[in-house]
Amino acid sequence: MIITHSKVQTLQPVWADFCGYSLIFENLSQPGREPRTATFADDSESLAFFAAAAAALHGIGAEALMRQLLLCLLPQHSYHVTAVDLINAGNQKKVALRAARKAARTVAQAARDPQALPPFLAKLGLTGGANAQFPVRFRFGGLAALNRRALVIRLEPAGPADDRMLERMLDWRSGVQQRLEEKTGLAPSPYQAHMTLGYFASRTLAEQAPELLAALERTLERALAGRVLPVAAAGLYSFTSMERFQRVPG
Repeated sequence: MIITHSKVQTLQPVWADFCGYSLIFENLSQPGREPRTATFADDSESLAFFAAAAAALHGIGAEALMRQLLLCLLPQHSYHVTAVDLINAGNQKKVALRAARKAARTVAQAARDPQALPPFLAKLGLTGGANAQFPVRFRFGGLAALNRRALVIRLEPAGPADDRMLERMLDWRSGVQQRLEEKTGLAPSPYQAHMTLGYFASRTLAEQAPELLAALERTLERALAGRVLPVAAAGLYSFTSMERFQRVPG
């Protein structure tokens, strides 16, 4: 089987080198702590949500998911919720020619100096550390094979106040994406809050076992019933693979 996913190197899984930057939601219940490597939430509610999702996956069996779907599961410490995708090894190819060199240098910096703020992102008005505060509580909203590339938990606001806060976040996100488009030519993308569980090594198998995915969705729905995933600040993170993340300190 040919692996067609740029983030997957082998089916063990081993994660391929994939560098870039994103604004990622985190919980800032411990302000001033040391920058974290890969762990995105330290509070008990977030960790309980992550642990319950991981346990549900392992209940069905990582080997069964790999065998039937070529699904490479992420480690629990890599679970996170992205607010805005910025520049990375995937969308770098879509950048306008006028910004190609700056984008290439930005992606290269993620590998060379992952905790430094790239000048290109600074010109977008982004900073190291937290860029905006949007306290939102999410809950399980279903399972999806997103673009036949990733298995994700869809997240939805847990209540009316969370819904309003998410709308504020989307307005802020639109502003970031507009500045990114002006500088790079990258078109804004629609937003669906989600938490990635793993990546399909080959897109052709992403929908080949609907009964397995349906069973997994039911299992996750039971495991996450009544649980919420609280997030707060959108922090700037660099990454060099799907399990190696660094918070860019402010």
